[in-house]
Amino acid sequence: MDLDELNVYARGTNYDMDSTLLVPALKLHDRNQPVTLDMQHFALCHSWLSLRLFDEGTINKCKDCCTIVDHINGASNYFFSPTSVADWFYESISVVLVAIQKPQQEMPKVEKNGTVISVILGVGSSRMLCDIVPVVSFKGWPAVAQSWLMENHFWDGKITEEEVIRGFYLVPACSFKGRKENEWRLSFARSEVQLKKCISGSLMQAYQACKAIIIKLLSRPKAISPYHLRSMMLWACDRLPTHYLSQEDYSAHFLLGLIDDLQHCLVNKMCPNYFIPHCNMLEHLSDESVVLHARKLSSVRMFVSLFRYCSIVFYWVEQ
Repeated sequence: MDLDELNVYARGTNYDMDSTLLVPALKLHDRNQPVTLDMQHFALCHSWLSLRLFDEGTINKCKDCCTIVDHINGASNYFFSPTSVADWFYESISVVLVAIQKPQQEMPKVEKNGTVISVILGVGSSRMLCDIVPVVSFKGWPAVAQSWLMENHFWDGKITEEEVIRGFYLVPACSFKGRKENEWRLSFARSEVQLKKCISGSLMQAYQACKAIIIKLLSRPKAISPYHLRSMMLWACDRLPTHYLSQEDYSAHFLLGLIDDLQHCLVNKMCPNYFIPHCNMLEHLSDESVVLHARKLSSVRMFVSLFRYCSIVFYWVEQ
Protein backbone atom coordinates (compact mmCIF):
# COMPACT_ATOMS: atom_id res chain seq x y z
CA MET A 1 0.00 0.00 0.00
CA ASP A 2 1.05 3.60 -0.45
CA LEU A 3 2.39 4.60 2.96
CA ASP A 4 2.13 8.29 2.08
CA GLU A 5 -1.66 7.93 2.00
CA LEU A 6 -1.93 6.36 5.46
CA ASN A 7 -2.64 8.41 8.57
CA VAL A 8 -0.06 7.96 11.31
CA TYR A 9 -1.52 6.16 14.32
CA ALA A 10 0.52 5.62 17.46
CA ARG A 11 0.27 2.51 19.59
CA GLY A 12 -0.88 3.50 23.07
CA THR A 13 -2.23 6.88 21.96
CA ASN A 14 -4.64 5.78 19.20
CA TYR A 15 -4.81 1.99 19.61
CA ASP A 16 -3.62 -0.94 21.72
CA MET A 17 -3.68 -3.80 19.19
CA ASP A 18 -3.56 -3.86 15.42
CA SER A 19 -4.12 -6.22 12.51
CA THR A 20 -4.31 -6.15 8.72
CA LEU A 21 -7.20 -7.97 7.04
CA LEU A 22 -7.23 -8.90 3.35
CA VAL A 23 -10.90 -9.20 2.39
CA PRO A 24 -11.84 -10.56 -1.08
CA ALA A 25 -14.04 -8.15 -3.02
CA LEU A 26 -13.95 -10.65 -5.89
CA LYS A 27 -13.16 -14.38 -5.69
CA LEU A 28 -11.81 -16.16 -8.76
CA HIS A 29 -11.45 -19.65 -7.31
CA ASP A 30 -12.88 -21.60 -10.23
CA ARG A 31 -9.98 -22.85 -12.37
CA ASN A 32 -12.28 -22.75 -15.39
CA GLN A 33 -13.14 -19.09 -14.80
CA PRO A 34 -11.65 -16.99 -17.64
CA VAL A 35 -9.26 -14.37 -16.26
CA THR A 36 -7.27 -11.81 -18.22
CA LEU A 37 -4.16 -10.56 -16.40
CA ASP A 38 -2.06 -8.41 -18.72
CA MET A 39 1.40 -8.50 -17.10
CA GLN A 40 3.44 -7.81 -20.23
CA HIS A 41 2.49 -4.16 -20.71
CA PHE A 42 2.89 -3.02 -17.10
CA ALA A 43 5.51 -2.93 -14.39
CA LEU A 44 6.59 -6.34 -13.10
CA CYS A 45 4.27 -7.77 -10.40
CA HIS A 46 1.47 -5.43 -11.55
CA SER A 47 -1.52 -5.87 -13.81
CA TRP A 48 -4.90 -4.56 -14.83
CA LEU A 49 -7.83 -6.95 -14.32
CA SER A 50 -10.07 -7.13 -17.38
CA LEU A 51 -13.64 -8.47 -17.12
CA ARG A 52 -13.82 -8.90 -20.92
CA LEU A 53 -14.19 -12.70 -20.74
CA PHE A 54 -16.70 -12.69 -17.88
CA ASP A 55 -20.41 -13.30 -18.40
CA GLU A 56 -22.77 -10.34 -18.73
CA GLY A 57 -24.29 -10.91 -15.30
CA THR A 58 -20.89 -10.61 -13.58
CA ILE A 59 -20.00 -7.50 -15.57
CA ASN A 60 -23.32 -5.82 -14.70
CA LYS A 61 -22.80 -6.65 -11.02
CA CYS A 62 -19.31 -5.12 -11.04
CA LYS A 63 -19.90 -2.15 -13.38
CA ASP A 64 -19.88 0.45 -10.60
CA CYS A 65 -16.42 -0.72 -9.55
CA CYS A 66 -14.93 -0.61 -13.05
CA THR A 67 -13.28 1.81 -15.41
CA ILE A 68 -14.23 1.56 -19.09
CA VAL A 69 -11.79 1.59 -21.99
CA ASP A 70 -13.25 1.77 -25.50
CA HIS A 71 -11.60 -0.21 -28.29
CA ILE A 72 -11.25 0.85 -31.91
CA ASN A 73 -13.91 -1.69 -32.90
CA GLY A 74 -16.42 0.10 -30.67
CA ALA A 75 -16.55 -2.57 -27.94
CA SER A 76 -16.15 -1.55 -24.30
CA ASN A 77 -13.68 -3.30 -22.02
CA TYR A 78 -14.38 -3.16 -18.28
CA PHE A 79 -11.41 -3.13 -15.88
CA PHE A 80 -11.91 -3.87 -12.19
CA SER A 81 -10.72 -0.64 -10.53
CA PRO A 82 -8.84 -0.73 -7.19
CA THR A 83 -9.81 2.84 -6.28
CA SER A 84 -13.49 2.32 -7.15
CA VAL A 85 -13.53 -0.95 -5.20
CA ALA A 86 -12.02 0.84 -2.18
CA ASP A 87 -14.66 3.60 -2.41
CA TRP A 88 -17.48 1.04 -2.53
CA PHE A 89 -15.89 -0.97 0.29
CA TYR A 90 -15.57 2.10 2.53
CA GLU A 91 -19.21 3.05 1.99
CA SER A 92 -20.35 -0.54 2.66
CA ILE A 93 -18.36 -0.82 5.90
CA SER A 94 -19.70 2.54 7.10
CA VAL A 95 -23.31 1.43 6.44
CA VAL A 96 -22.79 -1.87 8.29
CA LEU A 97 -21.21 -0.19 11.34
CA VAL A 98 -24.12 2.24 11.59
CA ALA A 99 -26.62 -0.65 11.29
CA ILE A 100 -25.05 -2.68 14.11
CA GLN A 101 -24.46 0.30 16.37
CA LYS A 102 -25.90 -0.24 19.86
CA PRO A 103 -27.36 2.54 22.02
CA GLN A 104 -24.82 4.33 24.23
CA GLN A 105 -21.98 2.53 22.45
CA GLU A 106 -19.15 4.60 21.04
CA MET A 107 -19.18 4.66 17.25
CA PRO A 108 -16.12 2.98 15.73
CA LYS A 109 -13.76 5.37 13.96
CA VAL A 110 -13.64 4.68 10.21
CA GLU A 111 -11.23 6.36 7.79
CA LYS A 112 -10.32 5.74 4.18
CA ASN A 113 -6.61 6.13 3.51
CA GLY A 114 -6.04 5.65 -0.20
CA THR A 115 -7.23 2.09 -0.88
CA VAL A 116 -7.04 1.01 2.80
CA ILE A 117 -9.98 1.34 5.19
CA SER A 118 -8.84 1.84 8.79
CA VAL A 119 -11.26 1.01 11.58
CA ILE A 120 -10.59 1.57 15.29
CA LEU A 121 -12.88 -0.64 17.38
CA GLY A 122 -13.43 -0.73 21.12
CA VAL A 123 -12.76 -4.24 22.44
CA GLY A 124 -13.54 -4.14 26.14
CA SER A 125 -11.13 -1.60 27.60
CA SER A 126 -8.78 -1.92 24.62
CA ARG A 127 -8.80 -0.35 21.16
CA MET A 128 -8.06 -2.40 18.07
CA LEU A 129 -6.88 -0.88 14.80
CA CYS A 130 -7.94 -2.91 11.76
CA ASP A 131 -6.51 -1.95 8.37
CA ILE A 132 -8.91 -3.58 5.92
CA VAL A 133 -7.68 -4.11 2.35
CA PRO A 134 -10.10 -5.14 -0.43
CA VAL A 135 -8.41 -7.70 -2.70
CA VAL A 136 -9.07 -10.06 -5.59
CA SER A 137 -8.54 -13.66 -4.49
CA PHE A 138 -7.26 -16.48 -6.74
CA LYS A 139 -6.61 -20.17 -6.25
CA GLY A 140 -3.52 -21.78 -7.75
CA TRP A 141 -0.31 -20.06 -8.79
CA PRO A 142 0.42 -17.28 -11.34
CA ALA A 143 2.43 -18.22 -14.45
CA VAL A 144 4.81 -15.27 -13.91
CA ALA A 145 6.09 -16.93 -10.69
CA GLN A 146 6.24 -20.48 -12.05
CA SER A 147 10.04 -20.56 -12.43
CA TRP A 148 10.45 -19.76 -8.71
CA LEU A 149 9.02 -23.18 -7.88
CA MET A 150 11.85 -24.85 -9.79
CA GLU A 151 14.54 -23.46 -7.47
CA ASN A 152 15.79 -24.87 -4.15
CA HIS A 153 14.40 -23.14 -1.06
CA PHE A 154 14.84 -23.21 2.72
CA TRP A 155 11.34 -24.64 3.20
CA ASP A 156 11.96 -27.72 1.02
CA GLY A 157 11.06 -30.83 3.01
CA LYS A 158 9.47 -28.81 5.82
CA ILE A 159 6.17 -28.00 4.11
CA THR A 160 4.78 -29.24 0.83
CA GLU A 161 4.62 -27.29 -2.41
CA GLU A 162 0.83 -27.68 -2.34
CA GLU A 163 0.72 -25.73 0.94
CA VAL A 164 2.75 -22.90 -0.59
CA ILE A 165 0.83 -22.48 -3.85
CA ARG A 166 -2.77 -22.61 -2.59
CA GLY A 167 -3.55 -19.12 -3.80
CA PHE A 168 -2.53 -15.52 -4.34
CA TYR A 169 -4.09 -12.07 -4.37
CA LEU A 170 -4.25 -8.88 -6.34
CA VAL A 171 -3.97 -5.98 -3.87
CA PRO A 172 -4.89 -2.36 -4.66
CA ALA A 173 -1.39 -0.95 -5.07
CA CYS A 174 0.02 0.50 -8.27
CA SER A 175 3.62 0.71 -9.47
CA PHE A 176 5.75 3.85 -9.15
CA LYS A 177 4.50 5.28 -12.46
CA GLY A 178 1.27 3.27 -12.73
CA ARG A 179 -2.37 4.38 -12.86
CA LYS A 180 -3.94 4.07 -9.42
CA GLU A 181 -7.45 3.69 -10.83
CA ASN A 182 -6.57 0.55 -12.80
CA GLU A 183 -3.43 -1.14 -11.55
CA TRP A 184 -3.25 -4.01 -9.04
CA ARG A 185 -0.18 -5.69 -7.55
CA LEU A 186 0.42 -9.40 -7.09
CA SER A 187 0.53 -10.47 -3.45
CA PHE A 188 1.73 -13.81 -2.09
CA ALA A 189 0.52 -13.19 1.46
CA ARG A 190 -1.05 -16.67 1.70
CA SER A 191 2.26 -18.27 0.80
CA GLU A 192 4.18 -16.08 3.23
CA VAL A 193 1.97 -17.28 6.09
CA GLN A 194 3.02 -20.85 5.29
CA LEU A 195 6.72 -19.99 4.89
CA LYS A 196 6.84 -18.27 8.29
CA LYS A 197 6.15 -21.67 9.88
CA CYS A 198 9.67 -22.67 8.77
CA ILE A 199 11.43 -19.64 10.28
CA SER A 200 12.95 -19.80 13.76
CA GLY A 201 11.55 -17.73 16.60
CA SER A 202 14.90 -15.98 16.99
CA LEU A 203 14.89 -14.77 13.38
CA MET A 204 11.26 -13.67 13.66
CA GLN A 205 12.18 -11.61 16.74
CA ALA A 206 14.93 -9.92 14.74
CA TYR A 207 12.48 -9.33 11.89
CA GLN A 208 9.96 -7.66 14.23
CA ALA A 209 12.71 -5.44 15.67
CA CYS A 210 13.92 -4.47 12.20
CA LYS A 211 10.33 -3.85 11.10
CA ALA A 212 9.91 -1.39 14.00
CA ILE A 213 13.07 0.42 12.89
CA ILE A 214 11.73 0.69 9.34
CA ILE A 215 8.34 2.02 10.42
CA LYS A 216 9.90 4.62 12.74
CA LEU A 217 12.83 5.77 10.60
CA LEU A 218 12.52 4.77 6.96
CA SER A 219 8.86 4.94 5.94
CA ARG A 220 9.00 8.65 5.09
CA PRO A 221 10.08 9.80 2.63
CA LYS A 222 8.83 6.58 1.12
CA ALA A 223 11.67 4.14 0.47
CA ILE A 224 11.73 0.92 2.50
CA SER A 225 8.67 -0.82 3.91
CA PRO A 226 7.99 -4.09 5.80
CA TYR A 227 7.05 -5.52 2.38
CA HIS A 228 10.68 -5.12 1.25
CA LEU A 229 12.03 -6.45 4.55
CA ARG A 230 9.99 -9.66 4.23
CA SER A 231 11.56 -10.40 0.85
CA MET A 232 15.05 -9.71 2.23
CA MET A 233 14.46 -12.06 5.16
CA LEU A 234 13.17 -14.84 2.91
CA TRP A 235 16.17 -14.44 0.60
CA ALA A 236 18.45 -14.67 3.67
CA CYS A 237 16.73 -17.92 4.66
CA ASP A 238 17.51 -19.36 1.20
CA ARG A 239 21.11 -18.11 1.34
CA LEU A 240 22.27 -19.00 4.86
CA PRO A 241 22.88 -22.48 6.36
CA THR A 242 19.94 -24.07 8.14
CA HIS A 243 21.95 -24.86 11.29
CA TYR A 244 22.90 -21.18 11.62
CA LEU A 245 19.34 -19.92 11.17
CA SER A 246 18.02 -22.40 13.75
CA GLN A 247 20.09 -20.85 16.58
CA GLU A 248 17.53 -19.70 19.15
CA ASP A 249 19.82 -17.20 20.94
CA TYR A 250 21.01 -15.35 17.83
CA SER A 251 18.39 -12.58 17.65
CA ALA A 252 21.02 -9.82 17.91
CA HIS A 253 23.16 -11.44 15.19
CA PHE A 254 20.12 -11.78 12.93
CA LEU A 255 19.09 -8.16 13.53
CA LEU A 256 22.54 -6.93 12.51
CA GLY A 257 22.37 -9.18 9.45
CA LEU A 258 18.98 -7.81 8.40
CA ILE A 259 20.22 -4.24 8.82
CA ASP A 260 23.27 -5.08 6.69
CA ASP A 261 21.03 -6.59 4.02
CA LEU A 262 18.85 -3.47 4.09
CA GLN A 263 21.88 -1.23 3.60
CA HIS A 264 23.17 -3.40 0.77
CA CYS A 265 19.81 -3.26 -1.00
CA LEU A 266 19.53 0.50 -0.49
CA VAL A 267 23.01 1.37 -1.74
CA ASN A 268 22.57 -0.83 -4.81
CA LYS A 269 18.92 0.13 -5.35
CA MET A 270 18.23 -3.58 -5.68
CA CYS A 271 15.63 -5.61 -3.81
CA PRO A 272 14.34 -8.60 -5.82
CA ASN A 273 10.83 -9.78 -5.08
CA TYR A 274 11.19 -13.18 -3.39
CA PHE A 275 8.59 -14.87 -5.59
CA ILE A 276 9.42 -12.99 -8.81
CA PRO A 277 13.21 -12.42 -8.63
CA HIS A 278 13.45 -10.39 -11.85
CA CYS A 279 11.20 -7.75 -10.25
CA ASN A 280 13.42 -5.12 -8.57
CA MET A 281 11.28 -3.31 -6.01
CA LEU A 282 13.77 -0.47 -5.39
CA GLU A 283 14.74 0.57 -8.91
CA HIS A 284 12.70 3.80 -8.65
CA LEU A 285 14.58 5.19 -5.62
CA SER A 286 16.37 8.53 -5.97
CA ASP A 287 20.00 8.96 -4.96
CA GLU A 288 18.90 11.45 -2.28
CA SER A 289 16.59 8.90 -0.64
CA VAL A 290 19.29 6.23 -0.75
CA VAL A 291 21.87 8.44 0.98
CA LEU A 292 19.39 9.68 3.60
CA HIS A 293 18.16 6.23 4.62
CA ALA A 294 21.60 4.59 4.42
CA ARG A 295 22.90 7.15 6.93
CA LYS A 296 19.96 6.50 9.27
CA LEU A 297 20.58 2.75 9.10
CA SER A 298 24.30 3.20 9.79
CA SER A 299 23.48 5.08 12.99
CA VAL A 300 21.03 2.37 14.08
CA ARG A 301 23.51 -0.38 13.30
CA MET A 302 26.22 1.30 15.37
CA PHE A 303 23.83 1.51 18.33
CA VAL A 304 22.77 -2.14 17.99
CA SER A 305 26.40 -3.27 17.72
CA LEU A 306 27.35 -1.29 20.83
CA PHE A 307 24.39 -2.70 22.76
CA ARG A 308 25.32 -6.25 21.74
CA TYR A 309 28.97 -5.70 22.74
CA CYS A 310 27.95 -4.33 26.16
CA SER A 311 25.63 -7.31 26.70
CA ILE A 312 28.52 -9.72 26.00
CA VAL A 313 30.81 -7.83 28.41
CA PHE A 314 28.18 -7.80 31.17
CA TYR A 315 27.56 -11.52 30.67
CA TRP A 316 31.34 -12.22 30.89
CA VAL A 317 31.66 -10.12 34.07
CA GLU A 318 28.75 -11.94 35.71
CA GLN A 319 30.38 -15.29 34.96
